[in-house]
Amino acid sequence: MHDLLKFEKLVFACERLAERNPRAYRIRVFLLATLGFAFIASILLLSAGAGLLLFYDAFAHNHLPVIKFALFPTVIAWLLCRSLLVRIEPPQGFEITRESAPRFFSRIDEARAKLMASPIHRVVVDVGSFNVGVMQVPSFGVFGRPRNHLVIGLPFLEAVTPEELDFVLGHELGHLSGKQTRFRNWIYRIRQAWPRILEALSGGGNFMSGVFTRFLNWYAPYFNAYSFVLARANEYDADRAGAAVVGAAVGAHALLASDVFHDHLQNEFWPALFREARADSEPPSDPFTRSLLALRRISPAEIEASMRRVLARRTSLADTHPCVADRLQALGETPRPPALLQRSAGEVLLGELRERLVAEANSKWSSAIREQWSQARERHQRLAERVSEYSGSVDALDESGLLDYAALIEEAEGREQARPLVEAALSRQPDHAPSLFMRGRLRLADGDHDGVLDIERAMELSPDAREPGARILASYFLDRRDIEPGLRYVETVQEADQRRSAAEAERSNVLPTDDFIDHGLGAAELERLRATLADLPVASVWLVGRRLKLSPGLANYVAVVACARSLRPTQDQLNAILNAMPEDGFKIVTIADPKGAVTRKIAAMEGALVYGKARDFRSWSDIVRDEAANWSRRAFGSVRQHPAKVTGALAAVLLLAGYAQFRHDPRARFAYATLLIDLGAAGAAEAQLNILLGDDGGLDDNRFPDMESRARLTFAELLVSRLRDREARAIAVPACRWRMPDALKARREALGFCSRH
Repeated sequence: MHDLLKFEKLVFACERLAERNPRAYRIRVFLLATLGFAFIASILLLSAGAGLLLFYDAFAHNHLPVIKFALFPTVIAWLLCRSLLVRIEPPQGFEITRESAPRFFSRIDEARAKLMASPIHRVVVDVGSFNVGVMQVPSFGVFGRPRNHLVIGLPFLEAVTPEELDFVLGHELGHLSGKQTRFRNWIYRIRQAWPRILEALSGGGNFMSGVFTRFLNWYAPYFNAYSFVLARANEYDADRAGAAVVGAAVGAHALLASDVFHDHLQNEFWPALFREARADSEPPSDPFTRSLLALRRISPAEIEASMRRVLARRTSLADTHPCVADRLQALGETPRPPALLQRSAGEVLLGELRERLVAEANSKWSSAIREQWSQARERHQRLAERVSEYSGSVDALDESGLLDYAALIEEAEGREQARPLVEAALSRQPDHAPSLFMRGRLRLADGDHDGVLDIERAMELSPDAREPGARILASYFLDRRDIEPGLRYVETVQEADQRRSAAEAERSNVLPTDDFIDHGLGAAELERLRATLADLPVASVWLVGRRLKLSPGLANYVAVVACARSLRPTQDQLNAILNAMPEDGFKIVTIADPKGAVTRKIAAMEGALVYGKARDFRSWSDIVRDEAANWSRRAFGSVRQHPAKVTGALAAVLLLAGYAQFRHDPRARFAYATLLIDLGAAGAAEAQLNILLGDDGGLDDNRFPDMESRARLTFAELLVSRLRDREARAIAVPACRWRMPDALKARREALGFCSRH
């Protein structure tokens, strides 16, 4: 969301620059537009040129080893060309021609003549889309002269009059018009081309694909932000082009009517159609025809409700197309309720082809909604059963009961039927947080801004409403391009998501530091669990509970399973263990790990074993450590009663530890020998040095080379002082094979020994 705020600020800066200095703004957009192509072209030329130069050097000067260096840039150039030459598929749909729909093409020709626009090479009717657009498909990879494809949705053709269609055709041809600003149209086509280039480069699955994907991921946000203002201005230019064909009044009516009728289909027709699943098991065979009838029978109240929702929308940064209110204002027209359709553009312009297209639309729509229809039927049957429980007792319901009933009615019949029940609940208790939340949600769905106040009040009254309320308000404000207030609620949602992720991680991961407790199961539950375990390849099972810090109210169970022999339970068998555990709470089944701290900790708990024989997973070191800890607890527990005994025991332990250290640490024995030399006990020192340099002294494995040299030279000095030069020489000579510090080297030379003897 911070990236969205950054994009918003960049767009606002571009808008101010375009107003203050249009020339500087256009230069920046031009430089950014050419930067991407310059990057691709430079990489291609450099890699191809480097490859050619290296190949020339290899063959012209007979430097054949250079060929292997020439392969790398050549491969880069080849991969780039292959990525850019990927064929871009044209839009799919029912293609119409001049012969099959001459009136339709005559309208296109008239609009082209007025606007001096580029030709439309292909017209496609999409029976499932409520939209119109021009798609340019390059003839050579992502480059080359483009072919213009006009894609028009059949539902849109059936929702506008022929005159309104002329405005829409003029709008789309305005993007291709030479009469309009060439620079804006060039930027419009580049904005369409870059997503296809990115798709072509990222779909290569090779090294160069990754390089260009990273570049385009950096480049695209800046280019989109800088060209956003120009692209939006291009939409206003296209609206003026459409108005030049049929007039601003017809254009305003076309813009508002198409959006109102589309909103009515989405919010009224489709919910009402799926409510028929309560009685019919099969979807209707003519859903498209029914949608056309719904547009002919729309009531003034429904038109007003759809107009309110449509005009409440604000221009979003997610799309360069301005909202309807802004487009009407740019045309200088005021919103007027659209009139009911008498004859649609499809009826007038498609001729005999219309019947075939309507039949295809009915077949396609009926197949598309079949799965949703069966789901809606099951849902309505469940709702009918629950709604019947409230029949005859609505007046006796409290606020919570009325709200539950309203939620059922909303899902079964729609928002309008549920709203009186919500108002009735609020009339009894004005500060009932769930009722305020539901009324706010219903108001926002109808485009009523007062719903924000209801949801904010519900969030103040109930902590449980904060997260769902923040999600609704964040979506509402961001859709209206109110980024600043929307980000406040986005932060609330992000904090809730982080807490939920942390809680899920705590539940899913079992750690030795967890607070394990008794499982608390009754005899009947344990018997059922043991009966399930008897049929599975398990030898022992331990079951404990666990206290969760982030989910304190949730029961949590951990089962450790020791496998019988070498068999390992399958996933289905582990699921059977899960199903046999208590129904409430979060459950985890893990395989016993003899070296795992969690397994040892759970297996050592009293009462954790629920099946099989007890096992001690502790190693010998763990057993000694645990026994020592138990002994120390018993010993220190009697300090006050027997201080003399405890003091004597500690002294004995220290003496034993000192003896063990002296016996096994060569450094301690060497220090003891030097101390004896200083005290004049030459015989005792000689005995200790003999032990130190013997087989059991710890120096025979060469782990202490410096100490061995020091010990041998010290022993030699002791023998020299006792006039035993021959023995001293035999002791000191092996020390010469080590690299010794300067002090030891000086001592060796002072003794007069030679490493060659």
